[in-house]
Amino acid sequence: MSKKREGVDMKKINEDQYAFITKDGYNHPAVVMLEGEYKDVAWGYTSVKFPKVDELRDRLSMKWEFEILDNAGREWDEFKNDRFVNLMGDILSDQIDEQLKSGTLKFNETDDQNG
Repeated sequence: MSKKREGVDMKKINEDQYAFITKDGYNHPAVVMLEGEYKDVAWGYTSVKFPKVDELRDRLSMKWEFEILDNAGREWDEFKNDRFVNLMGDILSDQIDEQLKSGTLKFNETDDQNG
């Protein structure tokens, strides 16, 4: 499942609610929820993109793609809602903020015209 998100207000998620995990053969950042509505659901961010500086307008909008690694017994349709997409975006935003503060964020600059 892939989903892109643009221009949505982000909120801080308590870091006790989720954890990063590794999965054999999976090379992308992966998250598992430890509590809340999506407890035990795990997903990986496969792509995160920001607009070029000359395309910025009022605020930064990021786009990402993801895949569900463990659906925790849920039906596919349960992931097609704004609550889940917002949760993923909020966690991603928090982690980007943390990496910016610590100086560990790495950018892969590409000239991708598709997204």
